[in-house]
Amino acid sequence: MKNRILREILYFTVALTAAANVTVAAQQLSDPGEKVERVSAVLQFSGPVHDVLKDRIQESVLNVGSKALLGKKIGDAASLRASLEQVMKKIFNEVLSGYKVDSVEITIAKESKIELYLKPEEPFVRGVSIEVVPQAGINRQWIEFFEKKLAAFKEDCGKELGSVPVGSARWSEELLVADLRGKLAKENLFPGFNLSLKMELSENAVIRVTPQPASPTIRMVFVKTRSTTLPSLFLERLKIDLSAHADFLLGLPIEFVKANEEEVKTSFDSYLRDNSQANRLGLTIEIKPLIAKRTIISVLAESEKYSGFLRGKVSIGEEDRNPDIEGHLGLFPYKRTEVFGEVNFLPGPIEFQMDFGIGHKFGKHFYAAAGRNVVDGLNRAWVNYYLTEDIIFSWERNVTEKKEDRNEGSVTFRAHDFFSFGLVTDFQQDVWVRLVTNL
Repeated sequence: MKNRILREILYFTVALTAAANVTVAAQQLSDPGEKVERVSAVLQFSGPVHDVLKDRIQESVLNVGSKALLGKKIGDAASLRASLEQVMKKIFNEVLSGYKVDSVEITIAKESKIELYLKPEEPFVRGVSIEVVPQAGINRQWIEFFEKKLAAFKEDCGKELGSVPVGSARWSEELLVADLRGKLAKENLFPGFNLSLKMELSENAVIRVTPQPASPTIRMVFVKTRSTTLPSLFLERLKIDLSAHADFLLGLPIEFVKANEEEVKTSFDSYLRDNSQANRLGLTIEIKPLIAKRTIISVLAESEKYSGFLRGKVSIGEEDRNPDIEGHLGLFPYKRTEVFGEVNFLPGPIEFQMDFGIGHKFGKHFYAAAGRNVVDGLNRAWVNYYLTEDIIFSWERNVTEKKEDRNEGSVTFRAHDFFSFGLVTDFQQDVWVRLVTNL
């Protein structure tokens, strides 16, 4: 296809050259004379012309001119000039559809020159649309995103193709597609994809873009939900909904998703904003994707209105206060400031505690609270530092009325939505492991 013009032109050139050779032989010139050593082509257009088409026309003219003139005696070539001009005009008018060759002028010398005067013929391309061809295994949600990313490219195509005659489609489509494909590759709008292009050249040209994954893709997506204010059972409902939504990442190149991470975050955030529970509880949401073949989407959801949890604790290596069932309920009358109540039920030996207090969140990582155990008459304090959503450092003051183990320090690791384990110390002599069920 690339050499279609050249092939058609050369069919005429072979016949032209054979006729010229017969004429030269018949003249039987005894003087060898100077020969044509170089041929150049000069094109003049009556209107604007696409650079790629101009280059191809010039290349074709040079090929024809070189076949007909290069190495010929200047005298012989000069005697054939008028015939060559007529034949070349006819050839190019037939082959270069979409352009009318008004005239061909040949200057015969050691450095010969062929001048063509061409007129682009109407109709021209007046508009361009881009269609993204859906691919099996890629969610159709991305089609609209691809088309938005191609908006600037579409505008550039409209400007570039506006000078292209529709009648040139037979030989110009592949040239234009190759040029556009190269420009699109340089922009690297879709890393991880190979983009194949097809064009239907008309007054309203259509460019079809097919994105084909060309690097490792996402095979599985897991959703992990975390919160310091919402119970795990509530988060499980969000997790189920988000897991279904997360399927839109499957089949995409990892490289592409990393480059468009903000789009991924926005998609999950928009989905949650449409959830009535999220709106009712005034949730602030942070999406943290870990993009790989097995992608993990961490969703950190915090309520600005309420807080609550229910925990069951079992300690290994600690006899007192074991097991421990703890419940918490809080309200945020002011931003980041919480008024709460906590209840601890200790089955063996049976003990009951109730705490009331006020806490405050300092940024994303630090929480401090003070309150009173109204059953035992102890003033209490709580401090939590969230190194990550899964690693928590804690300190509690006046956990019990016993002076020797009133304070506790711990580091907790959240291994699962409903399960944590940690190392705990009383800052005296005991260190033990605590297993926690988060409800």
